[in-house]
Amino acid sequence: MPSKRNNQLPLQPKYNRPNEPVRINEGQAARARGDKASGAWRFPKNLTIKNPAQIIATISGATNTSIWYDEKFEFFFWGSPDNVARAKVDLETNIIQDNPTFQHRYQSIGPPRDAQFEAMGSFVWPSKEYSPEKELGERNFDRLNQIRQENNCHIEYDVSRSSFIVRGSAVRDVQEALLRIKGLLCKVVAQSSPIQRLYLIQNDCPTLSLKDHALALVYTSGGMQQPRFGKTAKSKDSILKQEDVLVNARLMKDRVMQTLSKVHWHQGHIDFRVHLGTLVLLSYKPFTQIDLADYKDMLADSYNFRAKVTEELGDKELENSLLHRFLSATDSLDPCDRFTNDLADTKPEYTASIEVDLKDGRGNVLITKKWHQDNGTFRQSEPEYKRLEGNSGRTRFLEVCVTDTVTDLTWLLDISALKVQESTHLPQWIREHGDYYVNIDAEKARLAQSFCEFETLGRIPKPLPNKRAIREKIIWRFEMKAPYIGYEVELAKVFNKGYTPTPGAVGGREAVTWFEERWTVDVKHRQWSTQLAENHELRVGKGAEWKADIQSWFPVDSDDRQEKLKGHIVLLQVLQRVQDIVTGRSH
Repeated sequence: MPSKRNNQLPLQPKYNRPNEPVRINEGQAARARGDKASGAWRFPKNLTIKNPAQIIATISGATNTSIWYDEKFEFFFWGSPDNVARAKVDLETNIIQDNPTFQHRYQSIGPPRDAQFEAMGSFVWPSKEYSPEKELGERNFDRLNQIRQENNCHIEYDVSRSSFIVRGSAVRDVQEALLRIKGLLCKVVAQSSPIQRLYLIQNDCPTLSLKDHALALVYTSGGMQQPRFGKTAKSKDSILKQEDVLVNARLMKDRVMQTLSKVHWHQGHIDFRVHLGTLVLLSYKPFTQIDLADYKDMLADSYNFRAKVTEELGDKELENSLLHRFLSATDSLDPCDRFTNDLADTKPEYTASIEVDLKDGRGNVLITKKWHQDNGTFRQSEPEYKRLEGNSGRTRFLEVCVTDTVTDLTWLLDISALKVQESTHLPQWIREHGDYYVNIDAEKARLAQSFCEFETLGRIPKPLPNKRAIREKIIWRFEMKAPYIGYEVELAKVFNKGYTPTPGAVGGREAVTWFEERWTVDVKHRQWSTQLAENHELRVGKGAEWKADIQSWFPVDSDDRQEKLKGHIVLLQVLQRVQDIVTGRSH
């Protein structure tokens, strides 16, 4: 709780000039008009501010701003961006003056400074490759504070030796602290490592030809843009050799295990999926026709070759028949919903998300809501909020592409992470918007159309400024039958919108880009998300408890030990079965 004090301020801000003529406070006027706050600043939990009302009043008057704080001591500012920036500096300056220990927070973390230490150890940090200040916090490496507290030790950095020195009263605590610092380095290395890519051909064919591939259409407020095309490599005749399948399975398995060993230390949301799309060539040696051996050499040239797998399946005619084919594949699939008896009665789930830039310098917020049908009524989940670091771009660790050159379909095995921050201190207005103004249009949902109203409550609009992206998905979920129990398939119809900031636009309005609605197919093992959930709440420097081995990630329903070691081969068999459903070869 803030403590009381006499009327004398501990520090007069440098912008405070009480003899200036009285003027209208622009920040107070903006707040009185009901404008949204121009910025926010979260108060450090371990500090106090003495006589906050008087300090805030003084800073507000000096910087031409209005400042308000809630019970959690999160400060909100109204005024011009320059004035708000000045107010934040003055506020933090006063807190530092009020708290002489602020600049030396480590003194209150761990054992007393004059304690007798029974153990000491050091960990060499590769400072030339990874700056410790950048990775662990500029103020006394504050990301190590959890280690200091939980292991009751002092941690200091010796610049001359490029080493962290750990001192504590117990050998075990010092050893664990050193291991946790090592774990932090492993996390940094994993996040900084370049993405691993592997391109494989699933079938044997004499030659391949370069073909045009129509990409999803794009629309803007001015109408449809010119049709877009990419290049793909296709073959006419081919055979599927079992030895090629075994080689591809082994190569894929090796890369997956190497990657999982790295992300074992990653704290955050990790996604492991296999996605079906079309391989579009981006950077390659031009050709009209090419032998298979030469094409494989091109794929292996990691410096000059680059390709991507489309989000959509890629063949519009094929996409239009997907739902019927999946709902009819009773030989291979069961409904995921235990209360649904017939595959044809599978009901979809509706998921909608909107990404917003709060303009507070702490990244964007992703709001997600889900709905499911229950006796003809749509029931919604509680909104989920994620605070993203910067933009919503993912950290990609691994991409393995397995291409069928006849159907022009490619399976992409992808391991990536979403950078998510703590979201407990979001502004109340963004939570209110997610709670009340993101709603489903039941009629459009039943027609499998774009179904979400993102800025409306009871037909009353409430525009949301500074949007960055909108995504809607209608998802049908199935599970594979024996012998592939545990694998799940998601068929989704996807609607995407992108928003581009427009300089000078009123109210944070943006230029809108619509993407053609398309269909996607994904495969997962239910064990993947269960195990990766451990990484959401990892303690600092700790790794997940799951093992990076084949039996943990490619489980086989068998008592035979040799069969249990063939899970990577079983995965390719699962993918082939799903691909047969997609192309109509499944009966």
